[in-house]
Amino acid sequence: KFHGVIADGTSDSLATMDWRGKRVVVAGMGAFAVENARTALENGAAEVVVVSRRHGTICPKMIDYLNFVKPWDEHYKHDTQTNVKQFLRWKELYSAAGCTVPECWPKQVKHEGHTISVSDLWFIGHHMKKLSTRTGGIAKAEANGVQLTSGEFVPCDVVVGCIGFERSNYLCEALTGRNTVMTTNYLDKDMMYLADAEIDEGAFNSFFGSSVLEYGKFFTNVYVEGLKRGDQLGEQLWGSQTEAVKITERKWNQYINAGLKLIEADPTISKHAREQVENRTRHFWRTMPPQSFLEVNRKEWEELHTRLNGGVPVPKSQQLPYFFDEAPEWCGEAPAQLAQPVAAAPVSGPATACRSWIRTTHVGSLPRPADGNIQDLQRVLKLQQDVGVDVVNDGEWARDNYIADVIDRIEGLRGGSADEAGSATGACCEKHNMPTAADMHDVPIYSTRFTGGNGLITLNPKRQATSPLACVAPPRYVPSEIPSLKPFLESLAMYGKAVGDAFYSVPSPGTLALFCQDVYFHKHETYIKALGNALREEYRRIAATGLQLQVDCPDLAMGRHTRWANLSDEEFVEVARQNIAALNDALSGVPTDQTRVHVCWGNYAGPHHKDIPADLVWPLLGTVKAKYLLVEGANSRHRNDIEAFERAVKNGHFRNDQVIVPGMLDTTTARVEHPELIASSLLHYVQIVGDPSRVMAGTDCGFASTAKSVAVTGDIAWMKLAALAEGAALATQRFIARSAPVPCRSPLLAPTPFRVAIVASGSDSSYARELSRELSELRASIVEIFPGECFEALRWAVDVPLTLVGLGMTGGLAAETTLKQLQADKAVSRRPSTLITVGTSGPGISVSRGAASEVAAAIKEASMGRDFDKRSL
Repeated sequence: KFHGVIADGTSDSLATMDWRGKRVVVAGMGAFAVENARTALENGAAEVVVVSRRHGTICPKMIDYLNFVKPWDEHYKHDTQTNVKQFLRWKELYSAAGCTVPECWPKQVKHEGHTISVSDLWFIGHHMKKLSTRTGGIAKAEANGVQLTSGEFVPCDVVVGCIGFERSNYLCEALTGRNTVMTTNYLDKDMMYLADAEIDEGAFNSFFGSSVLEYGKFFTNVYVEGLKRGDQLGEQLWGSQTEAVKITERKWNQYINAGLKLIEADPTISKHAREQVENRTRHFWRTMPPQSFLEVNRKEWEELHTRLNGGVPVPKSQQLPYFFDEAPEWCGEAPAQLAQPVAAAPVSGPATACRSWIRTTHVGSLPRPADGNIQDLQRVLKLQQDVGVDVVNDGEWARDNYIADVIDRIEGLRGGSADEAGSATGACCEKHNMPTAADMHDVPIYSTRFTGGNGLITLNPKRQATSPLACVAPPRYVPSEIPSLKPFLESLAMYGKAVGDAFYSVPSPGTLALFCQDVYFHKHETYIKALGNALREEYRRIAATGLQLQVDCPDLAMGRHTRWANLSDEEFVEVARQNIAALNDALSGVPTDQTRVHVCWGNYAGPHHKDIPADLVWPLLGTVKAKYLLVEGANSRHRNDIEAFERAVKNGHFRNDQVIVPGMLDTTTARVEHPELIASSLLHYVQIVGDPSRVMAGTDCGFASTAKSVAVTGDIAWMKLAALAEGAALATQRFIARSAPVPCRSPLLAPTPFRVAIVASGSDSSYARELSRELSELRASIVEIFPGECFEALRWAVDVPLTLVGLGMTGGLAAETTLKQLQADKAVSRRPSTLITVGTSGPGISVSRGAASEVAAAIKEASMGRDFDKRSL
């Protein structure tokens, strides 16, 4: 008697298996067999032996990807030359890994009746001697292993069966009474049968390859055309010009050829096919272009060695070499709609071809070069590219600080007398006190480290810093050249960087009010509106270049404990609302998806114990007209603000068209953040928003708020940015590889509906009906009431998650019994099930009996509060 585990590899029977150290035998070599081998090895199995009659074809991920991005000719074929190149590399990979080449090669890509499985682990597992194959079958099981038909004994602890599949050919005849189908998929006029057929050799030589989804898209369009133009197309779709075959013998190649004939014969169907291919190709190039896929795939390739080695890195020299470095060259040029020439006209949005899903950027200021050459902007672009920053800027090298430049173009914001400014009555002091950080008053010993001013604020209250900036007359924008803008645009063009992947920073109206004391209006709302009107033209001119416009808004956070430290939180929130209203008005004419807003609590090393809570800031940020929101998230005072962000998302303060750019680097300390910590934090943000494209890795603030205030030196800053890029790439790779659970839950998206089965005795029937009505209004897809155990009625209810609700003791026991029966039944894989008892205690979730509306709400919360793990796909 076999002492180990024998299980079916096509159900959930192995879901709780502890694979560590196990010797595994997998019977079969189809997709389920390969997946079970992967699951075992990735979770610590010592060895996997795959036993099958013949060696199936295993496709590396890159080969599968190429089928969707390489250009097609007018006959929907890839060019022969690159096809031969990739096939040769594929064959070389088989040889280098020590895998057995399929017996059907090179005459056929795969065996008749077999599928093709996609797996990189198959090759790496063979190379590391963790995975091997045997030809034949299992003759019998013995105590410590299995005897193969070849006579070989294979020691093992687990045997996984993945054989004996048959297509459900009989269902169509049972449902329709027809046993033949046209090669066009029609059973009769206006009656089409779209279902999987035997995948024969020709399945991989069409524009929809072996994708059932792509096949379904095309023939759905054919069906619609048949409905609209049956008189014209009927003979070609279901009439005398079509060939009929037995449903049990239908093959992919038959309806591929029929599809090609329809494309040749009908211009409208041809147009549908061409648009389908073009849209799909653009989608692949846009979301993961060849070079980006190569980098992610190569990184995953290396990490698979570590994973199969128990988490211990494998030296490069001992790894299986990566075989597809030249693959992007086989893909030709990007589709015309995506192409971006070096000197092209400006584009308003970010470039679509990005290095990874989770991209990187920073807030703006970068340490100036030691040699003082701040005019070489190509140098700062190269420095950013070398460390892996995706969305770059000029480092603000040519500007003393981020407000001085624009002030030169606004009349009325000067020191001196009002008469010198030109219009106001009365006099103004020549110098004005800079805002003082209130938290520094509480640390008199520490604050003596500062001479007074730090950038644009005072950090030593005993040495008040002054500035000539003040509003002494109505602010008025004087159009003139923006000195640092043109050199930056020219440098981007020479360096070959798309303007949509670069940004230029400017202050908000509230930020100017923060640093420029009002000695003219003496009313904040009037002053801030005037500043917004003055800045509007500056914003539009920058946006017109195609650059992303970054508006720096420390006034919305740091302003609370500096300029407006004497106000209460409620009073400050009103000031901030006025600031945002002026900002949104100034942004009129600037596309929202081209706008970034940066909010911070002050880029200085202080206690920050008087920082306004993020929970008060997010309702304000939710009203800003900007796509990208850059906030602090790395320093020890605001690292936990991710919880406030999660609450903001749930409360609708973060729109579904926005991107969160949390700080992953503390710009005030020399300690370099670990890429693993950055990756973990980014994945947490992805979990909250539900989509990696809505998260970008950033910094808490700039590395040098002004040319004279540098918290960390350049060598440290560039090390930090390199760690940022490494952490973002790691998070992206883990998300794509699904090696870490990344829930796709988003409060802004409707969760999956659920089915409810209410189990109630006769005495509870009235309450059950009332509860059913309430649940039907709360997104329950189906609500049914049963008088007792209901296993047979629910056995095949697998379309959506199931919630069993037991009313009272009798209903609770019946619901519990039904759930156990469903869990014991392995005939089909099921969605998650939840057991809820009402008015009694027991296993699962217990809810007190009360008003039906309240109980229904509790049931909904319990049923829809589950995260969805992408690995289950």
